[in-house]
Formats: sequence, C-alpha cells, structure tokens
Amino acid sequence: MPLRDAGRLGEVSASVLVLAQRDDPTHPVEVARAVAGSIPQARLEVLDPGGLMWAHRGRVRAMVGEFLDQHGA
Repeated sequence: MPLRDAGRLGEVSASVLVLAQRDDPTHPVEVARAVAGSIPQARLEVLDPGGLMWAHRGRVRAMVGEFLDQHGA
C-alpha cells in the first residue's frame, strides 16, 4: 500500500538503510534521497549503475552486514 503521508516517515524510530542506484528509472535516486531525508535514523548509499544485486553484490552484502552489525540485528 502506498504511503499517503510522507511526513509520517519522520515518526520512524528504527535505523534504516536506504540503497539506491544511479540511472535506475524505476527507483530514482531522488526518491531514495527524499525517503532517507525524511527518516531520522536513515543512512543512504547510492551505487553506480550495474545492478545492486549484480555488479555490486559484494559491496551491498558488506554494507548490509555492517549496518546490521552496527544496529544490533
């Protein structure tokens, strides 16, 4: 279900990792920046084109692992 009020993202108290990829027309970096900017404990990582799970699989795995280590998951 789409979020009707993006202002509610400011109520999120959990740490959040937002991943984005340049030149992805389906998930624009500008949207990822807006989402990350609305969540108080968000961290944004923007990767180069090539596929988050294809060209950047190792880097994404490392970022997610580091994020989970830092936030007690």
